[in-house]
Amino acid sequence: MRRTLLATLAATVLFASGCSDSGQDSAAPPPPPTATTSTAVVPTPGEEPASTVAPEPSPACVEDSVVAAGIDSLPQFFGSGWRLVRQGDPCATLSWALAALDGGTGSSPWTVLFFHDDTYLGTATALPYSFTDVDSQTDDTVTVSYGWLREGESTAEQSGGPGLVRYTWNGSSVVMLDDLPQEVVDGNRQTPADPCLDDSVVGAAIDSLPTFSGSAWSLYSEGDPCATLAWAMAVPDGATGSSPTTVLFFHDGAYLGTATARPYAFTDLDPYAQTDDTVTISYRWLVGDEATAEASGGPALVRYRWNGSSVDMLDPLPAEVANG
Repeated sequence: MRRTLLATLAATVLFASGCSDSGQDSAAPPPPPTATTSTAVVPTPGEEPASTVAPEPSPACVEDSVVAAGIDSLPQFFGSGWRLVRQGDPCATLSWALAALDGGTGSSPWTVLFFHDDTYLGTATALPYSFTDVDSQTDDTVTVSYGWLREGESTAEQSGGPGLVRYTWNGSSVVMLDDLPQEVVDGNRQTPADPCLDDSVVGAAIDSLPTFSGSAWSLYSEGDPCATLAWAMAVPDGATGSSPTTVLFFHDGAYLGTATARPYAFTDLDPYAQTDDTVTISYRWLVGDEATAEASGGPALVRYRWNGSSVDMLDPLPAEVANG
């Protein structure tokens, strides 16, 4: 199944200084022998329509502070935090960073964070996996290598894979072009101890969002913290009726990213269309010369569903929203 990543799919979300590859010394375990570089996120089908307005300027380079905030927003793994191992070109259209556990071993999970225009989008997969690395990169596409254990193998003998999965920036979010190997999902998934969402994870995720016109973001509302697909809604400090709203997604206590790569005004949750694994977001827009208090466009309902490894956007984002 192919998935379009949530920006932060946000994520909402995941995850800059110069314009060449940079990294940091790490005491973390060396990347698995089957990979050649590092790792990558997120999710799903319905793509946001292409904009008909003037092309966007070249994306801003990813600042070190944005990478650090993205890593700090990752939930602890059985009590261990995460730290940067290395990262790709901070000025690429789709930039990445690879994080490992503090004090990790050869079988410990690794996670890849994605960034665009100095904004953290989310992680390549909702859960971290062992034997993961980044295989290659172009300006807008990152190829992640996934390995796995065959029956009876020890971690030092790992020979499964590699399975290569491409993640590309489509102009508004990250699209997962290839399926995650089932052997990875079934064989070496590492699951956090508590599936319910902790307030500190929500707070860290909101803190990782880039400021909007100089304003930070604050929690506005949130859903069931123990749902398979949990959500939180954030608004800028001092928000007005026309201020944007962003929706952040979570699973098993982990931050996934934001519903869309950038926030939009007149966005809300449909409380009557909520299930354990599906979140339905309502998008509205201005028609003609309407005042913000009179927005009559829509609502258009867009469903986001947890598919077992990432979030699928089941419905397209209306062009009036993307271009408005």
